[in-house]
Amino acid sequence: MPRQEKSITASVMAANKLRLCMLGAMFCCLHAQAARDFSPYILQATEQIARSQMGQGYSRSASFSRDLAFGKAHRLRARKAPLTMCVSATMEVIVTALDIYARETGDYAPFSYLPTSSWERLRPVDLRGQIWIVKHSASQGTAHALQKFGMGTVRDFRDITPGAFVNLNRNNRTGHAVIFLGYLDARGKPVARYDDTVAGFRYFSSQGNETSGGFGYRHAFFSDVPCPAPCRTSSATAASFVLSTRCSSTPASCGTRPTGSRQKRWTSCPRKPIT
Repeated sequence: MPRQEKSITASVMAANKLRLCMLGAMFCCLHAQAARDFSPYILQATEQIARSQMGQGYSRSASFSRDLAFGKAHRLRARKAPLTMCVSATMEVIVTALDIYARETGDYAPFSYLPTSSWERLRPVDLRGQIWIVKHSASQGTAHALQKFGMGTVRDFRDITPGAFVNLNRNNRTGHAVIFLGYLDARGKPVARYDDTVAGFRYFSSQGNETSGGFGYRHAFFSDVPCPAPCRTSSATAASFVLSTRCSSTPASCGTRPTGSRQKRWTSCPRKPIT
């Protein structure tokens, strides 16, 4: 396939380009001037999990690697801990980031933005069901789930930044949900901003098997870039979080479902973290 735009599938925002925001990462608003990026908290959560939970095993029937603090008094219960898998890994990063934010600022309001049950149940209408892409959810993964609930923006691959969430759809009809950590060139070296040298990206998620898998770092490359490890051809969707302190009380007033898409085949390969 010709490289053309080198764009990993990323749903395009509607023409009016409304900016969706979060109060303490969760309330929706249209006050772009008050918005600030929540990605630093996502990256802090990724690093925290990597230090304590990395490589403890993967299972498709598992959920979180441990019980997760959710607000001041509640906990989201793990299943088959410390095993985890990709979609639960992305939610574990989100909840951990919210906890870091709440402890730092004293603002626990984000935990009451949605009913706790929406984080626990797998119904098509629940946040968890949307991230898990359950039947009848009409979701394409974390990116669309966050936008649907007014918790983030869907952006083109060339516009995302570290801390964004990407869903991969492989040619073998399997998928993967990951946290984007930065662009890579064809040699696996970091690229600060998207340009013509971008050949892939670095990510963090849970993958592998029960004995040697779990949370870990990987690299992904476009299919026309040689890869030193066994690879799989894929496409993807992407989204990023933003944060605001002036928002409406419900997500229903904000945003629309993304329209249009562009696709680019790529390959994903296990690689050591960049140091």
